[in-house]
Amino acid sequence: MRRAGITFLLGLLPLFFILGSLHFGRMGLSLSEVWASLFGGEVSETVRALVLRVRLPRVIAASLVGVN
Repeated sequence: MRRAGITFLLGLLPLFFILGSLHFGRMGLSLSEVWASLFGGEVSETVRALVLRVRLPRVIAASLVGVN
């Protein structure tokens, strides 16, 4: 049981890092703004563009480089 719990937490760790990378930056965004941008909620077009066109591609590219 203990080993399964550690494996589960290690599996969630990259998700927390990805969410943190989308949250932190030069223009501070709340987690609710990031979440709404990703899943079609109500946010300004500036915030949506920042998350979907700038931060998300960078996070995906960094994740792919990290996997290799």
